Amino acid sequence: MTGHKDGSMRLYSLKDGKVLDNIKNLYESTISCVKISSNNNYIVSSSVDGVFLKVYDLRMRKVLMSLADDSYLNTHQFSKVII
Repeated sequence: MTGHKDGSMRLYSLKDGKVLDNIKNLYESTISCVKISSNNNYIVSSSVDGVFLKVYDLRMRKVLMSLADDSYLNTHQFSKVII
């Protein structure tokens, strides 16, 4: 999986390197971090807009939730999400 400047995320096959899914318009700005869960079912991502963390379900291929908090703002380009 990779995050891109256009706010999209791409999922790749490790077997042949082909794109499995291209999730467009996940964010309005550059994705700064993508992290897969230990059970390989979810991806948590953040962007440089610094407002939301999004949880994407790999089995259902959809965003499960967007997490936001009034006291959370992170606009750093290389911030990391920890699961």
